[in-house]
This record gives sequence, structure tokens and C-alpha cells, in this order.
Amino acid sequence: SLSFTPETATEYAFKHTVEKDAVDGAFDVSVAMTDTVDNPSTIDIGTLTTDSTVPTITNVVASASRFSTDGAHDGVNVTFDLNEDVGGSLKVTVAGEPMACNTWQGKLGSHSCDYTVDGEEGSNVHDVVISAKDAAGNVGYGSTQVTFDFQAPGIDMAVASPSPAVVG
Repeated sequence: SLSFTPETATEYAFKHTVEKDAVDGAFDVSVAMTDTVDNPSTIDIGTLTTDSTVPTITNVVASASRFSTDGAHDGVNVTFDLNEDVGGSLKVTVAGEPMACNTWQGKLGSHSCDYTVDGEEGSNVHDVVISAKDAAGNVGYGSTQVTFDFQAPGIDMAVASPSPAVVG
């Protein structure tokens, strides 16, 4: 059963606030009134569904830990699992830039998102951030990190050994 609190602004307006630890489910809502001479009246309003459960994002995995602008290493792919359908509210970014996710993005199950490194992101460790908001407004998050490396390796002056080196 749910308890409703009278609103002070109007005589017959009531509200119910779903708390974080509330029991999720469907509740039938009806209004029962009794007048001053004890005549009862009841009306069924409908069903109220409560949901305080945050979407869960698990098994976040990047296809590699390091990426660059080199064609063989510029494709970031991130996979993860989502425990509920969140419709179009699924957002996935890397280095603050949106990733392209599969066409059934937001549905329950496994997901795959892609991004092509262009070099504008900066050579650094970057966060991949996943957010999913369900129909009730509960937001779940998941994340991992990847490194974008745009620096060529340095070569120090080589010293031949033995010295002098013999050719042949």
C-alpha cells in the first residue's frame, strides 16, 4: 500500500514521492471518501507503477587499451551489458565525444559502440562513460579508460659495440 500526502494548495490534491528504498511494482489507486453523514464513495483511479531501480551497466570492455590515428589502431570498440531497456536515453562517450552504438541501442542485453580516433582528442588517458536512464528517470553509469597515444617513439643515439665495429 502507498501513502499519499495532502497538498496544502488544494483541498483534494494528493501526492506520493517514491523513495530510493521503495518497493517497486504496480499499485492500484483508488479514492475513498465519506461525507459528513457517513455516506461512502469510492472511485478507482488506475494503476501507479513505481520503479526506483537504477539500470545496471556491467562487463564494460574496450577492444584495446591504447589507440592512435594510425589506421590499424584508430578504431575504439567498447562492449557492455545493460540489464533493462532504456529506449533512446543510452549515451556513450570517449574523451567527451559521442560513440556510435548499435541500432538496437538502449535495449536489454549486450551492446557494442564504436569511435574513430581523429587526433583532436589529445594524447592522454581518456574516460569512456556510459549512461542509461530508464523510463522512471533512474540513471545508471558504467565506465572504463583508454589511452590515445599520438607520439612516435624516440630513438636515442645508438652506440656500436664492439668499438670499433668490423664490417664483414
